[in-house]
Amino acid sequence: MKTIWAPQIVQCFNHIVALVTIRVVHQFDIPGGENKLMYEAEQELQELVEGLDIEEAAAQRERESDDNKEEDDEDGGWVEARANLSTTDCKELDESVQPI
Repeated sequence: MKTIWAPQIVQCFNHIVALVTIRVVHQFDIPGGENKLMYEAEQELQELVEGLDIEEAAAQRERESDDNKEEDDEDGGWVEARANLSTTDCKELDESVQPI
């Protein structure tokens, strides 16, 4: 080959590489009609995420209220159980349980 053609060959090769690159990258593009669908899908997902935040906050409040109930019930339920006993059983319990 003559040296006159060398720059033109390089330009042609670069052009072919650029065309191939454009086609390869174009395969990953989202078609124009699906952009609206993707936007709607993203909106629906965002609404679900916001709903999860509300549900998570409600679950957290419920866990905290359960923790508070456990802290309030330090006697282990003995007060309620004693209230359900008869007078005789209460006297027997008082005699059998003495402070240390």
